Parts: sequence; C-alpha cells; structure tokens
Amino acid sequence: MAKRIVIAAGGWIRNPSLLKSIVTKDDFIIAADGGLVHLEEAGFHPNILIGDLDSLEEKERQKVGERGIRILAHSKEKDDTDTELAIQHALSIDPEEILVVGGIGDRLDHTLSNVGLLLYGLKQRKNEGSKNFPMVVLICNEILMIVGSDYGT
Repeated sequence: MAKRIVIAAGGWIRNPSLLKSIVTKDDFIIAADGGLVHLEEAGFHPNILIGDLDSLEEKERQKVGERGIRILAHSKEKDDTDTELAIQHALSIDPEEILVVGGIGDRLDHTLSNVGLLLYGLKQRKNEGSKNFPMVVLICNEILMIVGSDYGT
C-alpha cells in the first residue's frame, strides 16, 4: 500500500518549484496526461502515466517509454476525465492520502469535475469503512483540504 499518492493533473501550477516542497521521494506519483509536463518542469518522473495522452506531443510520449514509466493509455472516446481515471487507479492502490496538484485550471468543466472527484473519493473510502481519509487539491499556490470522517463528508 502506498502511503501517499500524488496525482499531477494538467491544470494550473503557477510555481513548479512549489511541487519540490510538497512531493517527497516516498510518494507514488501518477501523471494524468498533461500533468506529466508539470512534473518534468519540477524535476519529477511519475511511476505511472494515465489518460488518453492527447495533451502530450509524440516526443514526450517517447521519452516516457524510454524511461520505462508504466503507461495506462485510454481511448480518446471515453466518459471519464484523465484525472478521474488517475483517482480511480489511486483508490485501487488503497493509499492513506491522495494529493492532486494541477486540479484547477482554464476548463471549468474539468475544475468542477475535480472538486466532485474529491467527494467521490471520500465517499468511496467511507463506504469501505475508513475512519479518516484526507484528499488534498493544490490550487495554484494555495492548498484546499477536504477531509472525510465518521461524521460525514
């Protein structure tokens, strides 16, 4: 079981160096498609790349393959966002915490979806009997934490 999973989405990360102060060597890192660019700007490589890969250029996809990073590629014709696929995968690993960076951005539909995904994750954990399961979204240079507990989400 991974203690903490960091998911890099393709939204805003105003200061990539902020990732260096948040992400640790012990974190399991998932890039949700275009979130790969944010990770690379901060000097990190993901354990897994998930999504339809439509936000990445061919040379970026080749670099991922050369580094031996596991790719979970999905069809462009899908109902879930890349970040949703990443959160679903993260939940299947059963972490203590999920940190989503770049979850807020120019696309309002993705931003609202990502806020909803926090609640989805919390409800999944509550249904599994978890007493406390923090999920965090990094919004630009500020942190919003939504914590679920026995007393409601």
